Amino acid sequence: MIRQNRSWRNIAEGFGRGTQGEFIQFLGYAIGSLNETQSHLAAAYDRAFLAKDTFGELFGEATEIRKMTVSFIVSMVMDGSGVKNVRKPRSYDVWELYERLTGKPRPAHAPPAEAG
Repeated sequence: MIRQNRSWRNIAEGFGRGTQGEFIQFLGYAIGSLNETQSHLAAAYDRAFLAKDTFGELFGEATEIRKMTVSFIVSMVMDGSGVKNVRKPRSYDVWELYERLTGKPRPAHAPPAEAG
C-alpha cells in the first residue's frame, strides 16, 4: 500500500509545475490519494489483514498528514502568503553591512548612510 500511494508523487509533480495554483491543485490530488490509501487500510482491516492497533496507528498517521496538507494549502491561499507574495530581501550597502557586523560606526572616508 505504501509503495502504491501516489500522494508524494502528486506533491512532487505539483511543486514542479511552476505556479502556485497548479501546486495547490496537485496538493488536492495528494489528499485524494491519501483518502484512497485510508480506504485500502479500512478494507485490509475489515478482512483481518491488519491488527486493530496497526490499523489505528496507520489511519491516524494518514489523518495527521491530511491535516498538515490542508493547513499548508490554507496558508498558501491566505492574503499576503504564498510564493507570489514573498518579499524581496532588503539590500544593504557595504558600509551598512560593516556597521551591522562589526558594531562600529562607518569610517570617516565612507559615504554617509542614505536616509530611508
